[in-house]
Amino acid sequence: MGVVDCYRIANYREDLYNDGSLMVIDTLYTYASISNGPAGYFSAYAIKGEEEFENFNVADFYGAGGLGMRFINHDSLEFFASSGSLARAIINEGYLVLHNITVDTLLNEGFINSATITIGNYYSGAGEWFVQPSGQNIIVDTISTMIITAPGRLNVSDGDLTVYGVLDGSGCVSVQGATVNHGLITGTLDICDLSPTTTLPPIVDLNTGTITAGVMFCSNNGCFVGIGPENHAPQFHLFPNPASDRIELQGLRDATVEIRIFDLQGREWMAPLHVTESQRLIDVTQLATGCYTLRIGSGTNSMAMPLVIAR
Repeated sequence: MGVVDCYRIANYREDLYNDGSLMVIDTLYTYASISNGPAGYFSAYAIKGEEEFENFNVADFYGAGGLGMRFINHDSLEFFASSGSLARAIINEGYLVLHNITVDTLLNEGFINSATITIGNYYSGAGEWFVQPSGQNIIVDTISTMIITAPGRLNVSDGDLTVYGVLDGSGCVSVQGATVNHGLITGTLDICDLSPTTTLPPIVDLNTGTITAGVMFCSNNGCFVGIGPENHAPQFHLFPNPASDRIELQGLRDATVEIRIFDLQGREWMAPLHVTESQRLIDVTQLATGCYTLRIGSGTNSMAMPLVIAR
């Protein structure tokens, strides 16, 4: 229940339980299971072993090592790993941060705030995957299958999505950066590239692979990109979309948001608008027929949603 601050730990026999503060400056070597309790804080430069680490509160590591640890996260778990670090499996039910780590099996039922990550084998989940900070990417490698099951969403806030293997499922995929396919995109996924370079299906930036006929493009108004786990559900909705003369922003409650509208070339249309629950109708008669990105800003948070004008 107290504080332990040490240079290195080698745990060979007994399971380790922490409900205080345990900080390891260098490496924790373990050949038994570790549990970080509901009041625990666990921090280590690296953790290496072949057993299980279960987290119920807050834990962070700067290297997962390469010996095949299995991690189960119920609260907040962060990796700032050195290049080449490998985790055998991560099961996430909480908030997970990944930087420079390859995961063999990743099951997500919570929120993942990820830097560049390669899915080593298989990903499946009906949760949400938030990819942040800006400029970070998702890569599905050649031997991998990533499945996004509705109502699950893969949200890439400002990075790129590159598929070399298989992207499958029935959920939404929203990408603020480049959407590139060299493999197979299939199922009934709804792909929404929020910075598209084409208006003709398939609406991705580069496709040298196969995108099957069941895949849709920005057909679900709930496919948006948010920033951070607090936006884990669609907070705002546009109606109607496609629109002709005006749109209504629903879900404001007591919020006041700033609205900005951009075309496919990144040009801003109209002056920024401040919208509230009592003034939630937006006149779009000055917009030409076509596809736009509507950016919603509220405090330090922002999100982007597709807007189609059809007359």
